[in-house]
Amino acid sequence: MQIKAQAIAESNLSPGAESAVGAEGLMQIMPKTYEEILTKCKFIEGPVYEPRWAIAAGTFYDREIWSKWSPKKTVQDKINFMMASYNAGRGHIINAQKKCDGKNHDPDTWVCIEHTLPSVTGHHSKETLGYVDRIQCIVADLQYY
Repeated sequence: MQIKAQAIAESNLSPGAESAVGAEGLMQIMPKTYEEILTKCKFIEGPVYEPRWAIAAGTFYDREIWSKWSPKKTVQDKINFMMASYNAGRGHIINAQKKCDGKNHDPDTWVCIEHTLPSVTGHHSKETLGYVDRIQCIVADLQYY
């Protein structure tokens, strides 16, 4: 359900979607990232505009990001870290984590990232935080219906 929600958030399930920055397909993967995925995941055999390959690549990339994050306070925190990394890049999320003071904001919680990401990515943080919130809302809707 999480992957479907992500695809809805990324492209509204449009296989031919293309973003202003060049992300492509159902999962809105950047061409360079797709090329990297193809070298690591040999069973993906087609273009990013074919839904089955876009979903396979997006899922592979999610799993790769997921495995790089240590356990967080909750599973939902780890999901949020993964989704934010997919959207903004893991390096930005790590930099936001470093800004958490450890007393009032635990760097292993999503609440910390919500507070510190704006100081890392500026106004771009609104897109990433909105992206994570949107996926959570879509998952809730999919579970309800």
